[in-house]
Amino acid sequence: VLGNFVEIGVHHGNYIPAIKTMMLPGSKLYLFDTFTGIPDKDVVLPEEEPFREEFAEIGSGMTADEIKRLGEIPGAVLVQGDIAETLDSGLPDRITFAHVDVDTYAGTILSLMKVHPKMIEGGRISVHDYANPSTPGVRVAIEEFNGEHSESYDHEIRPDDHYVYLRKAQR
Repeated sequence: VLGNFVEIGVHHGNYIPAIKTMMLPGSKLYLFDTFTGIPDKDVVLPEEEPFREEFAEIGSGMTADEIKRLGEIPGAVLVQGDIAETLDSGLPDRITFAHVDVDTYAGTILSLMKVHPKMIEGGRISVHDYANPSTPGVRVAIEEFNGEHSESYDHEIRPDDHYVYLRKAQR
């Protein structure tokens, strides 16, 4: 598909090959991440604190050279920093596909609310960690977003692989 693709929460970059299989030449891939871990302010639910601590111990797992190589992927636009500060100016005007994997309520709801108005009809959003007991805020954010936008999206919940898939309805 020709269009703009977005990944919010890149971590090791493991999902990039899957996204690249959907992209036609000329498409852009916007990659958003701090590459320094989960910001403390994003942990708003007490149940999220153990995961943040565990994630902080693991770290981003990427060296500066690895991060630099992400920006060298054909069509890639690397946006490094806190998504609360980078999504407004860094997101393209029209989005074909977005993958959200930020592990917290605050990061997930922020990502969905920023991506939503820019999604094209028929565009898709995948959200990771919906059914992961270590990241309960993701489920809360998805349920809140679906409650506010239930007429805008069809959704498929796949708890076996921890994903929720949303497709923006065509009008």
